[in-house]
Amino acid sequence: MGIAKYLLYALTLLSLSAEAAREVAHIEIIKSGYFDEIDKEDPYHYAEGCKLFKPTKEKLINYFAKAEENGYGWMHEYYTPCIASGTVTFKDGSYGDWVMHDSGYGWVTFKDKDNNGKEVSFLHLNNGWGLE
Repeated sequence: MGIAKYLLYALTLLSLSAEAAREVAHIEIIKSGYFDEIDKEDPYHYAEGCKLFKPTKEKLINYFAKAEENGYGWMHEYYTPCIASGTVTFKDGSYGDWVMHDSGYGWVTFKDKDNNGKEVSFLHLNNGWGLE
């Protein structure tokens, strides 16, 4: 009976994490490989290094499917200067503008009528796009 209880618990956790995932219906990359000018310690270094950060649509779709949402304090811990940005529409009909750091921290500023102006943070560290 104990094993059945743990299996039920594990299945419940899996179903909750599946519900939390965002399924992408459409995604566009508007800009990638640039750096956040807030960090001006060595702009030439960042400008050159960040050119390597060019996530593909497939990797971004995977990112949103696996990312955690709404982490407070993530920006402080996972800020990096290399950025990509674009637009996204999720299968639930919500849509907005996304910004992604190469660390795996990002956010979407929603524009649909139910979420207009709401900003949701995302984090997925093992995203597979690192600067190579």
